[in-house]
Amino acid sequence: MFFVAVGNLVAWLTFLLGSAQLGLALFIAWRPDAAERAWMAERYLNSSSGSAINEAVLMIGFSLVLGILASIGKSLREQQQ
Repeated sequence: MFFVAVGNLVAWLTFLLGSAQLGLALFIAWRPDAAERAWMAERYLNSSSGSAINEAVLMIGFSLVLGILASIGKSLREQQQ
């Protein structure tokens, strides 16, 4: 049950951080001025906005898979008891 709880916690934290990064990257990507967009991406993302969006989507996908696995583990544990 310990690993299910840790997996659930990691899934939620990864989802929240990935969502925050995705929101920030999309906010920067939609800036109208190219110079401001490049400056903000370098300052806040330390990469281009496109690669930050890709990384954030992967983080969100990982968190969803981990959350599903934790849910499966929890239901299997409840069935055994």
